[in-house]
Amino acid sequence: MMKMEDGRVLSFIVKKQPPPSSVSKSISSVSKKHLERFTKGLPHGFDEITCDFISRDQFPVGYTFDGYWLDIGRPDDYDRANKERDALESSLLARIQ
Repeated sequence: MMKMEDGRVLSFIVKKQPPPSSVSKSISSVSKKHLERFTKGLPHGFDEITCDFISRDQFPVGYTFDGYWLDIGRPDDYDRANKERDALESSLLARIQ
């Protein structure tokens, strides 16, 4: 769950169950310079990097999105997205035009 104010992420809490409020589903981008604090060769998740920024009062920028979203991190979700694509294509493209 994230708390945002004026487009900045002020807090980030990892929850096992998604709450009924805003959640973080993201496409993330971090500059190489900002990753120098982390040990090379080890995996670092979005939550760890975000919490590190917040702890140093370097609040990441966030944007809200109210459109269609489907996590495709698992093969069955990816298959579902491909099946839904044809049915949703015209409405999804209309949102970006």
